[in-house]
Amino acid sequence: MSAESPSVLFYADLCRPFAPPDFETRAMGGSETALFYVARDLAALGHQVTVVAHPGARQGVYDGVTYVDIGGAEWREYRNVDVTVVFRQLPHARRPLPGRHRLFWGHDHIGLYPELPHGIKRSLLAAAWRLGYRLFSRHAPGVVAVSRWLANCYVEFAGWRSDRAWVIPNGVNPELFRDADPRPPADENRPLRVAYTSVPERGLGLLISRVMPAIWAQVPDVELHVFSYRPLEAYRALASSAGSRVVFHGGLPQRDLARTLASYDLWLYPTDFPETSCIAAMEAQAAGLPVVTSARYALRETVEDGRTGILIEGTVGSAEYVERFASAAVRLLQDARLRREMGERARRRVLTEFTWSKAAQRWSQLLYEVATDAGSHP
Repeated sequence: MSAESPSVLFYADLCRPFAPPDFETRAMGGSETALFYVARDLAALGHQVTVVAHPGARQGVYDGVTYVDIGGAEWREYRNVDVTVVFRQLPHARRPLPGRHRLFWGHDHIGLYPELPHGIKRSLLAAAWRLGYRLFSRHAPGVVAVSRWLANCYVEFAGWRSDRAWVIPNGVNPELFRDADPRPPADENRPLRVAYTSVPERGLGLLISRVMPAIWAQVPDVELHVFSYRPLEAYRALASSAGSRVVFHGGLPQRDLARTLASYDLWLYPTDFPETSCIAAMEAQAAGLPVVTSARYALRETVEDGRTGILIEGTVGSAEYVERFASAAVRLLQDARLRREMGERARRRVLTEFTWSKAAQRWSQLLYEVATDAGSHP
């Protein structure tokens, strides 16, 4: 082990196939984005970094990070790995992996969280997680969560010790947003435009069918633009009555998305998905867009209510929720000064507090701690 820079291997079986050049050519998922940037920036800090994932024939060294395909055999014999990070799938911690110490990197909700109603489902999930912790905690005695909300779920419901549950938030690449074209001056001839950039099953149906009609009743000309790498055919049919006011786009590479978002006015996300972080909301705010979304889950951390966006209380999908959501969006659409001030605060906060370089610095510090802690041995 190098005292200056502990080596780290990310074991990412639950990962879509990609190689780093893909970030310049196609849309990428949030977890893959986190893996790419944290690995890259750790290498820049002097760590020896290996990513075992699914690059296929494109395995190799990119920006100082060695990408190895999981189907190979050579990486299994590595002897110089200080910390192995198991990516997203806790059961994978029981696999025979190299490394003197082990951490679990949690990105996904665990199905059990404070907002889940009490009942049989909650009780069964709690019992399953307690059993799972007993089975796997010896193999991954520490968890790194992408939000305080998720870390609390691991501690409260899954049994992790609070001093072995660390929080390292996701982030954005500030260079992409600094390069983006500045927001154009107000143009009375251009209709106001709102954006949706998440996967469609996380609220797009509600947005098109109920929220936008409520907005259009007061701001008739506002356009909704949808960006997603997932199929959108079902949602095109849902938007057929809206005519040209709903525009569908495919997914965009991150640089293009950052540049495109800078020309929009608002980001809308009426979701009840248990968000553990929401990189899409971070990207929108980094581009200077206020966010209107649900006051639930880790969205309370990603969006600062009343300052960088508006968080809507209530049961998602209820008449009261839809009314509150639409009213908040209309308020921002009709008040250009408020929208601009909130967007500027959002941009400053994200580009200061939520960057991949800051995440990598926190990871680096944690790697030092774990690599010198005998209690973290798998």
